[in-house]
Amino acid sequence: MLININVHDLQTCWPAFKEDSQERFYLLDDENNVVFSNLTEEIGGKFFQGGLEDGISSCRIDGKLYDTIVSGSKSLGWKSVKMIPRSQLDQEIAVVPYMTLLLMLILTVLAVLVSIFISKIFTRPLQELYVKLQRFEEEKSGIPLPENQVEIKGLSRSYQHMINEINALTIKNYETQIQLRRAELMAVKLNEREAELLLLQSQINPHFIYNTLNSIKWMADVQGSKRMVTALDSLIKLMQFSSKNSREVIRIQDEIDLIRDYINLINLKYFDRIFVDVHVEPGLENCETLKFLLQPIVENSIYHGFSSMVRQCTVQINITRKEDRILYEVIDNGKGMSKEKIRQALEEDHPLNSHSFNKIGLYNVNKRIQYIFGEEYGIQIDSEPGKYTRVIVEIPARIYKEEMANA
Repeated sequence: MLININVHDLQTCWPAFKEDSQERFYLLDDENNVVFSNLTEEIGGKFFQGGLEDGISSCRIDGKLYDTIVSGSKSLGWKSVKMIPRSQLDQEIAVVPYMTLLLMLILTVLAVLVSIFISKIFTRPLQELYVKLQRFEEEKSGIPLPENQVEIKGLSRSYQHMINEINALTIKNYETQIQLRRAELMAVKLNEREAELLLLQSQINPHFIYNTLNSIKWMADVQGSKRMVTALDSLIKLMQFSSKNSREVIRIQDEIDLIRDYINLINLKYFDRIFVDVHVEPGLENCETLKFLLQPIVENSIYHGFSSMVRQCTVQINITRKEDRILYEVIDNGKGMSKEKIRQALEEDHPLNSHSFNKIGLYNVNKRIQYIFGEEYGIQIDSEPGKYTRVIVEIPARIYKEEMANA
């Protein structure tokens, strides 16, 4: 079978060669005839070199060294041969190092520019902070500081200096506050404080005595029972306790006895509807407590929690120890207190009614506790209107000493 192909059609199968190129291209048939070549004068003739093998080899043509690349078709036996002058390859290879250096230079410049841009983004806030710290130090010392570029050591040094200044000022302010506090405490005369507290504690309301004596007289007239003896005995003890006992701190047992005598008298008015149950943890009876600590709390439950109640009114008093503190818990089943009433009771010193035993309200009790034992102690009130009121008092746990109480 014979196939006729135009040479120009074959030229379209291979890329055009440069005019000054010394490369040669040959398409050979199975008998080494030149079917096509970029050298048109050699088309149709015999290829000058025989025994070609597929691959790369070298040969000389007219004294020039060529590298020959041979690729053949096993089915047809045709071969394509490309011959490139060695000198041309050497020239192209010689350019590679220069191109590599140029590329590395370009990449280096780009890397430097990117790093400068990124460093500007991150160091600008540090630069501003450093400048501010320098200005702070300059204003503090009055000495102009050199305007250096921001550095981590300088920034750290300025920051540490500022922290040291703040700590020094904090310590100085704390010491000043302590000195002022001590000066204020020393300025308060002891006899004035004792006079004020004794005035609050010892003032028995005359109306209370009048009403109590009238109740006792009425009971004596109607009943003629031993109850009058008990009531009179309780009244005498209360009067002795208030008038003769000038100590600021007493035993817990003495305060409990005061509560029981007070309830004995109050029940004359309320026909024994007031029930007080006292539970004291064993061993706490001889611990010290503030004089008139529990009585104003119980009185508050009676006059504010039990007013207009017809059922039995119960007050539960629990005295326990928690680590280095003594906890007093006074719970009543009265009508309760609103949040506003609780706030007023602890924050406002309002006058009591004319039937109260003394003029010491919850506000004064709370202030006395904090004044004598410290501001970390005091009264807390929890209440639910219509159900209960719970008053919790905390004071330090100390054994009562007679000489300390008289001091």
